[in-house]
Amino acid sequence: MADFFQSGAEQHSIGWENPDVGRLEKELEQFSEQTPIGLVLPCHYCEIETRALKRIIRELKEVT
Repeated sequence: MADFFQSGAEQHSIGWENPDVGRLEKELEQFSEQTPIGLVLPCHYCEIETRALKRIIRELKEVT
């Protein structure tokens, strides 16, 4: 049995090569007007205090 369940509404970024970031941002903005959007940032416990994760968190705080 899997550790978690996905309904199929989730999207991941695996396999995206050279995305049109502007188009994706616009689509997400339009989609978010009708549907709440969340971010799941998986990490291992040992990564909690790393510089990389701290920077990711800092960057996410600036997103509106």
